[in-house]
Amino acid sequence: MGERLAVSSADFIRNIGYWQNEALRRPVSITHHGRQRLILAAPDQFNPAPQGDNAPARHELAQIKAAGAALLEHMEEGYLALDDGLAIVTANAAAEVFLGQARETLRGLALLEVFPDPIGSVAAERAQRVLRSRKPEIFEGAAFDGRSVSFRIFPSPPGIVALFHNKTEQVLMRREREDSVALKQAMAAHPALALIQLDARGRIESTSGAFECWTGFSKTEVTGHRLADLAAGGCRRELVTALERVLSERAATHIDLTVLGKRGEELEGRFAFAPVISDFVARGAYAVWRLASPPEIAAA
Repeated sequence: MGERLAVSSADFIRNIGYWQNEALRRPVSITHHGRQRLILAAPDQFNPAPQGDNAPARHELAQIKAAGAALLEHMEEGYLALDDGLAIVTANAAAEVFLGQARETLRGLALLEVFPDPIGSVAAERAQRVLRSRKPEIFEGAAFDGRSVSFRIFPSPPGIVALFHNKTEQVLMRREREDSVALKQAMAAHPALALIQLDARGRIESTSGAFECWTGFSKTEVTGHRLADLAAGGCRRELVTALERVLSERAATHIDLTVLGKRGEELEGRFAFAPVISDFVARGAYAVWRLASPPEIAAA
């Protein structure tokens, strides 16, 4: 719009024809007691600029749309846009891969038709709720085929958008971690087993109560020392070789080993070693030690 021309409301009413003609050339600001109340402008003032003059704006808009489309296609989350009848309108590449169907095939289907139960039923029910309440929903669920999915469903007039992420791998990893913690706790609580955690150089990081009871060493006395330093002289080379193999080949093994207690007593038993692998690299190992004689006899 051009520079505005101010006029009082009284003058505007007295000379309305004149000011209407002026408004065809530039906006007229109508004031009342010095305060702007209305602006009179010709329709041409609000129309887009001629096609040639608007080319930069149209180019920028096209770039924004292209960037948005690229984002949808390359995001890890599946994207489904649904109309107000909860029928799928469009999808992205991640949705096609997870659902095993092309977006052209998905078009017109309902969530219950493309997601396996029970997560399909849950997603359909939550989608109905979002459509009614216009409030977003976030939830997770599992399907009978073993896959786990997280959902974010939110309103996008006239319908909704469903973003979903395949969390099967994360769920399995979490369960493995939970199982590992439980197994570790069970071993640590077993009176006939001693548990030892080692770093990548075979140094002791932690021990269970059974280890301290059998050897007489406290946890602070052995932490940071090599397990090989506690082995009887004739067993050290075999222990070092076994640990190197566990850490380099990332494979479990077991050996018979004699450990020296705090008073110099020899404690014969069998050690099983397993690597702790992080990002395909062994960052340490766990050792499970079982005495050749029952703990009660060894303690005596």
